[in-house]
Amino acid sequence: MAMEIENKRDTRIEYRFDRNNELKTTITERYRRDITPELIDESQKTIYLVEYGTIQEYFGLIYILEKQLIVLQSDILDMNEQAYSVMKNNMDKYNLFYDEFHNSPENEIRGGKKIKTEERSKYRRILMLYQEKYTNKTFEILDKKKMGTLQNSLIDDLLLNPIKPVEIKMVEVEYDVGFFRVNTYDKRTGFFVTDEKSIKVINIKRFMNGDRLKLRKNFNNDIVDEDEFLELNSLKVRTLVGSVVESKKQGLVQIKSIQTIFGEFEYKTENSTLIGKKVIFLAHNSTEIEVVRVLGNTWVYEDEVDAIFEHFGQNYYKNKHLNVDVSEEVSERTYQIRKNESIFSGIQNSGLIDLTDKLICSIDPPGCVDVDDALHLEEFDDFYEIGVHIADVTHYIKEGSEIDRDAFYRATTIYFPELRIDMIPPKLSTEICSLREDKTSRAFSVIFKVKKETYEIDNVAYTKSIIKNKRAFTYEEATKVVYEGEEDEFKWSLTRMLEFTEHLKTKRIENGALLLNKGDGSEKVYHLKSLIEEMMLLANINVARKIFEYNKGYSILRKHPKPSKIAIEGYGMEGIETGPEINEFLKENKGNLYLGALMTRNLQQAYYFASGTETDYSHFGIGCDIYTHFTSPIRRYADILVHRTLADVVKFDQENQGCCLLNMENKIVRNKELLRRIDHYSGIINEESCRWINHRNIAAKRASFMANELFIAYNLNEYKAKEYVGVIAAVNDTVMVYVPDHEIEAVLIKKNRTEYKMYDTIKVQFIGDFSNWCVDRVFKLNEVS
Repeated sequence: MAMEIENKRDTRIEYRFDRNNELKTTITERYRRDITPELIDESQKTIYLVEYGTIQEYFGLIYILEKQLIVLQSDILDMNEQAYSVMKNNMDKYNLFYDEFHNSPENEIRGGKKIKTEERSKYRRILMLYQEKYTNKTFEILDKKKMGTLQNSLIDDLLLNPIKPVEIKMVEVEYDVGFFRVNTYDKRTGFFVTDEKSIKVINIKRFMNGDRLKLRKNFNNDIVDEDEFLELNSLKVRTLVGSVVESKKQGLVQIKSIQTIFGEFEYKTENSTLIGKKVIFLAHNSTEIEVVRVLGNTWVYEDEVDAIFEHFGQNYYKNKHLNVDVSEEVSERTYQIRKNESIFSGIQNSGLIDLTDKLICSIDPPGCVDVDDALHLEEFDDFYEIGVHIADVTHYIKEGSEIDRDAFYRATTIYFPELRIDMIPPKLSTEICSLREDKTSRAFSVIFKVKKETYEIDNVAYTKSIIKNKRAFTYEEATKVVYEGEEDEFKWSLTRMLEFTEHLKTKRIENGALLLNKGDGSEKVYHLKSLIEEMMLLANINVARKIFEYNKGYSILRKHPKPSKIAIEGYGMEGIETGPEINEFLKENKGNLYLGALMTRNLQQAYYFASGTETDYSHFGIGCDIYTHFTSPIRRYADILVHRTLADVVKFDQENQGCCLLNMENKIVRNKELLRRIDHYSGIINEESCRWINHRNIAAKRASFMANELFIAYNLNEYKAKEYVGVIAAVNDTVMVYVPDHEIEAVLIKKNRTEYKMYDTIKVQFIGDFSNWCVDRVFKLNEVS
């Protein structure tokens, strides 16, 4: 029997001021209806409907009583910015009841009886709705008094640490908005950073790293005191992980964030068992926090790994991947191009092309199982055919599928020492999609027609393909083939590719590309790594041009902004800002092993964006006018979006092959399906999705860096027996040393001199132990005589 839902119209008049400061009225109509209560986790036996004042003061309840709370929509809409943001970003942790649109008549009749007066409060009335549906569960209203009876030590601590609601004050003067960045060497100082400038901040007491602040316009000093800021521009609650240690103050503990830029916090507790634990806590500001979960023990390696995942929001790391049920069989009609036949013979737009007869190989680090790129080079009369073949992940992951949604949520594969958290199920990443040796695989191929005499690119073909990886080389194996091996087909083709990629690299450097990457291992191995890098860059650049040509509004691109002038301390220069200037500076000072890392920190981070949201698409570091990511769809979701866009473009080209329309714009207008797809991308490739992918990528990068530090600390006894070259990185109250072999910074404890200068080179040894590092997150060194 169909359920009849009665809608009741509610008319409201809203008042607002327009940009001319004139009062305007808006009449809105909202429909109220009976809504059936639902629970996101029906295994819970006791459910609490939390009151407005309680949830606004104790945000941590939604974490501690995860999936046991009911929160009213009307209460969330009335919350301050901080509370509203927390509730909005954690909707999977509580049951939301949409009472804002619920039909709540004054004289409600239920079961033929009028509800008693004392039961007609908003909360009791809604509890009755849940109790009627879920008769086997207990429902209660949660207020401060009830919190104290739950016999939960974390909730008892919340009551000792209430959060005061904060509202942002209105500022009547003109101001600039920027981010506050803590100085990692001296946390009492930092920098106020806007698009135009960076100002040193001193006497830090209240603000935290990442806060958005207001500073009056036209502030011209080079240094600003914290008290001179007008106000926070927005409120933020951070979810952090830290170590609980004893405090000298009675009734308090100290919680040290595993990300040292956030420092230490004091917390009231009567639970002494928290000491020595790793905990998740919410930081509302520099003094107010809430501990919401105990993760494990400090000093236990596995718990320390968990702490990193949780700190950077990768809380899916223990989730099982979804089941994969796909067939690897090729059912489409294919056109085979054999060895000694070129794809540029006029049939490049013939659909799925069989390239299994071509001499295709891959080059990867040892132990690589998620092989997502392979190459081939073949010689013809006056040109080389050079192919970049990328795993065709989108053939197996359909848009909007459960696996696709999960891949978007993860956004990237995370790499830790001895651990990898895949973006897509391992069945796909390491078996079905991976371009393994001697396996017939689906690929998306970008194939270049290159003039033999000049290495100029004459044509580019894009096609879905079937390939067979004839040889999966490691970098060391490929190096031996090129420089030491006997003459064979692989040596010949790899040698020609090396020559071609040296030409590509030279052109990029002439266009301003940066040379920041150092070679790991021998120079010859570095040449092979450079070969792969250049071929991937070439494919990415050409794919970016192709998809943007057809889809100028909703192509996902990658940008690296040009920096403002960079002044390196101790070199007495006004500042450098172009690629050639930076390369020349590093070349002239190549004896300074710290400069490469220091220069990288002074550059802005690259990021993804939807093409219609910006006008400058250039990538400063690579030295090109447009760029995207196409070559790693197994491990990056942005590449999956690019593959889907390119597939639509290739299909369009195939359907319009030989079309004699005046220009490409007219062709697109004629192709309604492509227009529909381009419009479809507006809901997929936009500012919101790019912001999410950028957030996930930055978090994965930071988590990987911290995991590498954890691995070094865990194996510290092995490293303590060795001597290392160190470079003085900072001279303040403490002397910081950069250790190039591990790419980390450490505090110099034992010194052999009274004065140190920036960039001095010294010999050092690690001291300390794993347990101390797990709390302080600081490496310590002694200078060796």
